Amino acid sequence: MSGALKIELGRRYRFAASHRLHSAHLSEEENSRVFGKCNNPHGHGHNYVLEVTVGGETDPATGMVLDLKDSNHSSTLVVPGDVIKVLGEAPPPTEFFFVGEGLNSPGQKAYHAELTLTQAILASGGVKTSAGSRVRISRQRADGRLINEDYDLRKIQSGKIPDPALQKGDRIEVLGSN
Repeated sequence: MSGALKIELGRRYRFAASHRLHSAHLSEEENSRVFGKCNNPHGHGHNYVLEVTVGGETDPATGMVLDLKDSNHSSTLVVPGDVIKVLGEAPPPTEFFFVGEGLNSPGQKAYHAELTLTQAILASGGVKTSAGSRVRISRQRADGRLINEDYDLRKIQSGKIPDPALQKGDRIEVLGSN
Protein backbone atom coordinates (compact mmCIF):
# COMPACT_ATOMS: atom_id res chain seq x y z
CA MET A 1 0.00 0.00 0.00
CA SER A 2 1.34 3.42 -0.91
CA GLY A 3 1.45 6.38 1.42
CA ALA A 4 -0.63 8.55 -0.95
CA LEU A 5 -3.50 10.55 0.48
CA LYS A 6 -6.95 9.11 -0.24
CA ILE A 7 -9.72 11.58 -1.07
CA GLU A 8 -13.42 11.26 -1.89
CA LEU A 9 -15.38 13.83 -3.90
CA GLY A 10 -19.14 13.85 -3.71
CA ARG A 11 -22.14 15.63 -5.10
CA ARG A 12 -25.77 15.56 -3.99
CA TYR A 13 -28.68 15.99 -6.39
CA ARG A 14 -32.28 16.48 -5.22
CA PHE A 15 -35.17 15.98 -7.59
CA ALA A 16 -38.84 15.10 -7.73
CA ALA A 17 -40.25 12.50 -10.10
CA SER A 18 -43.65 11.04 -10.73
CA HIS A 19 -45.08 7.87 -12.19
CA ARG A 20 -48.39 6.21 -12.92
CA LEU A 21 -49.01 2.48 -12.69
CA HIS A 22 -51.81 1.45 -15.04
CA SER A 23 -52.64 -1.65 -17.06
CA ALA A 24 -54.68 -1.46 -20.25
CA HIS A 25 -55.82 -5.01 -19.47
CA LEU A 26 -57.70 -3.90 -16.33
CA SER A 27 -60.77 -1.72 -15.87
CA GLU A 28 -60.43 1.70 -14.24
CA GLU A 29 -61.85 0.26 -11.00
CA GLU A 30 -59.43 -2.70 -11.05
CA ASN A 31 -56.48 -0.40 -11.76
CA SER A 32 -57.49 1.79 -8.84
CA ARG A 33 -57.86 -1.21 -6.50
CA VAL A 34 -54.60 -2.89 -7.56
CA PHE A 35 -52.33 0.16 -7.83
CA GLY A 36 -53.97 2.55 -5.30
CA LYS A 37 -52.62 6.10 -5.34
CA CYS A 38 -49.98 5.07 -7.89
CA ASN A 39 -52.84 4.86 -10.45
CA ASN A 40 -53.68 8.57 -10.23
CA PRO A 41 -54.26 9.83 -13.82
CA HIS A 42 -52.21 12.93 -13.02
CA GLY A 43 -49.30 10.94 -11.61
CA HIS A 44 -47.98 10.11 -8.16
CA GLY A 45 -44.68 11.60 -7.09
CA HIS A 46 -41.78 11.24 -4.74
CA ASN A 47 -38.77 13.34 -3.75
CA TYR A 48 -35.38 11.73 -4.24
CA VAL A 49 -31.80 12.43 -3.21
CA LEU A 50 -29.00 11.04 -5.38
CA GLU A 51 -25.47 11.15 -4.00
CA VAL A 52 -22.52 10.44 -6.27
CA THR A 53 -19.06 9.86 -4.76
CA VAL A 54 -15.77 9.13 -6.46
CA GLY A 55 -12.54 8.53 -4.62
CA GLY A 56 -9.10 7.09 -4.60
CA GLU A 57 -5.48 7.89 -4.01
CA THR A 58 -4.27 11.30 -5.07
CA ASP A 59 -1.90 11.64 -8.00
CA PRO A 60 1.51 12.51 -6.47
CA ALA A 61 2.24 15.01 -9.26
CA THR A 62 -1.08 16.90 -9.26
CA GLY A 63 -2.64 16.09 -5.88
CA MET A 64 -5.91 15.26 -7.65
CA VAL A 65 -8.08 12.15 -7.49
CA LEU A 66 -9.40 12.90 -10.97
CA ASP A 67 -9.08 15.74 -13.44
CA LEU A 68 -12.42 17.57 -13.42
CA LYS A 69 -11.41 19.46 -16.58
CA ASP A 70 -11.48 16.11 -18.39
CA SER A 71 -15.05 15.81 -19.71
CA ASN A 72 -14.83 12.01 -19.41
CA HIS A 73 -14.54 12.45 -15.63
CA SER A 74 -16.94 15.35 -15.07
CA SER A 75 -19.99 14.25 -17.03
CA THR A 76 -21.81 10.98 -17.38
CA LEU A 77 -24.62 10.40 -19.81
CA VAL A 78 -27.44 8.27 -18.44
CA VAL A 79 -29.47 6.63 -21.19
CA PRO A 80 -32.70 4.61 -21.14
CA GLY A 81 -32.02 1.12 -19.86
CA ASP A 82 -29.17 2.17 -17.54
CA VAL A 83 -29.57 0.88 -14.01
CA ILE A 84 -28.68 3.19 -11.16
CA LYS A 85 -28.75 1.68 -7.68
CA VAL A 86 -29.39 4.07 -4.85
CA LEU A 87 -28.41 2.51 -1.55
CA GLY A 88 -29.24 3.63 1.95
CA GLU A 89 -31.69 6.10 3.37
CA ALA A 90 -31.73 9.80 2.66
CA PRO A 91 -31.14 11.90 5.77
CA PRO A 92 -34.39 13.15 7.29
CA PRO A 93 -35.43 16.56 6.00
CA THR A 94 -35.17 19.58 8.27
CA GLU A 95 -37.28 21.98 6.21
CA PHE A 96 -40.84 21.48 5.02
CA PHE A 97 -43.72 22.78 2.93
CA PHE A 98 -47.33 21.88 3.58
CA VAL A 99 -49.99 20.51 1.24
CA GLY A 100 -53.71 20.78 1.87
CA GLU A 101 -57.00 20.67 0.04
CA GLY A 102 -57.28 19.43 -3.52
CA LEU A 103 -54.15 17.27 -3.61
CA ASN A 104 -54.01 13.49 -3.37
CA SER A 105 -51.46 13.22 -0.59
CA PRO A 106 -51.85 16.19 1.79
CA GLY A 107 -49.54 16.77 4.73
CA GLN A 108 -46.03 17.89 5.59
CA LYS A 109 -43.50 17.39 2.76
CA ALA A 110 -39.72 17.76 2.58
CA TYR A 111 -38.60 21.10 1.16
CA HIS A 112 -35.40 21.67 -0.79
CA ALA A 113 -33.99 24.73 -2.52
CA GLU A 114 -35.29 25.45 -6.04
CA LEU A 115 -38.47 23.39 -5.51
CA THR A 116 -41.21 24.65 -7.81
CA LEU A 117 -44.98 24.58 -7.41
CA THR A 118 -45.51 21.87 -10.04
CA GLN A 119 -42.74 19.70 -8.54
CA ALA A 120 -44.41 20.02 -5.13
CA ILE A 121 -47.78 19.06 -6.64
CA LEU A 122 -46.27 15.96 -8.28
CA ALA A 123 -44.51 15.02 -5.04
CA SER A 124 -47.92 15.29 -3.35
CA GLY A 125 -49.58 12.71 -5.59
CA GLY A 126 -50.98 15.20 -8.09
CA VAL A 127 -54.21 17.16 -8.13
CA LYS A 128 -57.45 15.37 -7.26
CA THR A 129 -59.67 14.81 -10.27
CA SER A 130 -62.43 16.77 -8.52
CA ALA A 131 -60.19 19.81 -7.87
CA GLY A 132 -59.94 22.91 -9.99
CA SER A 133 -56.90 24.47 -11.64
CA ARG A 134 -56.50 27.47 -9.31
CA VAL A 135 -53.68 26.93 -6.81
CA ARG A 136 -53.00 29.09 -3.77
CA ILE A 137 -49.61 29.45 -2.12
CA SER A 138 -49.82 30.92 1.39
CA ARG A 139 -46.60 32.29 2.83
CA GLN A 140 -45.96 33.54 6.36
CA ARG A 141 -44.59 37.05 6.66
CA ALA A 142 -42.09 38.12 9.31
CA ASP A 143 -44.96 39.52 11.43
CA GLY A 144 -46.68 36.09 11.42
CA ARG A 145 -49.46 37.03 9.01
CA LEU A 146 -50.12 34.97 5.90
CA ILE A 147 -50.04 36.40 2.40
CA ASN A 148 -51.75 34.46 -0.37
CA GLU A 149 -50.91 34.31 -4.05
CA ASP A 150 -53.11 32.44 -6.52
CA TYR A 151 -51.89 30.76 -9.72
CA ASP A 152 -53.63 29.12 -12.66
CA LEU A 153 -52.10 25.66 -12.97
CA ARG A 154 -53.15 25.38 -16.63
CA LYS A 155 -51.20 28.56 -17.49
CA ILE A 156 -48.11 27.23 -15.70
CA GLN A 157 -48.32 23.87 -17.48
CA SER A 158 -48.79 25.53 -20.89
CA GLY A 159 -45.79 27.81 -20.32
CA LYS A 160 -47.84 31.03 -20.29
CA ILE A 161 -46.61 31.95 -16.81
CA PRO A 162 -43.51 30.79 -14.89
CA ASP A 163 -43.61 27.90 -12.44
CA PRO A 164 -43.09 29.73 -9.12
CA ALA A 165 -40.36 28.68 -6.71
CA LEU A 166 -41.52 27.68 -3.25
CA GLN A 167 -40.02 28.75 0.04
CA LYS A 168 -39.72 26.63 3.17
CA GLY A 169 -42.92 26.75 5.20
CA ASP A 170 -45.17 27.50 2.18
CA ARG A 171 -48.72 26.10 2.20
CA ILE A 172 -50.31 24.83 -1.02
CA GLU A 173 -54.02 24.35 -1.72
CA VAL A 174 -55.95 23.67 -4.92
CA LEU A 175 -59.12 25.75 -4.87
CA GLY A 176 -62.57 25.10 -6.32
CA SER A 177 -63.72 22.25 -8.52
CA ASN A 178 -63.87 21.61 -12.24
